[in-house]
Amino acid sequence: MASRADARAARVGRHLSGPCAAALLHRERTGSKVDLEITGRHLDVTEPMERHIRQHVERLPGFADMIQYMTVTLSMESGNHHVEILAKCPRADLVTEAVGHDMYQSIDDAYAKMERRLARHHDKLVSSRAREAQQASETQRQPD
Repeated sequence: MASRADARAARVGRHLSGPCAAALLHRERTGSKVDLEITGRHLDVTEPMERHIRQHVERLPGFADMIQYMTVTLSMESGNHHVEILAKCPRADLVTEAVGHDMYQSIDDAYAKMERRLARHHDKLVSSRAREAQQASETQRQPD
């Protein structure tokens, strides 16, 4: 059974094993470290919205090496603005959502959640590596 992240990635036409060749070309052309795809459901994504989203991505420099690509989906349902962010990282697909009456506030809320999730994921990876290194050093110290 496919996970929610798999289903979302399939909807945007991405293969989950990593960024596609077109994404790599996009990164080289724009100088961006993160491949970013912005889509709108039931609304048109305006230039100011896109600029606002890109500004948030630029504020993630510490995590940019960890993110393979990001997909931001903006939608409008029942007068509420929904923002969904999918970030493909090593060992995890991180998804955040925010709902509000103002699109820009929803974008801000979703990115704040994503920053917290990225920091938590980074800490898990770092502590996991430290634990593995400690276990490796302990096994080397033990005589055979």
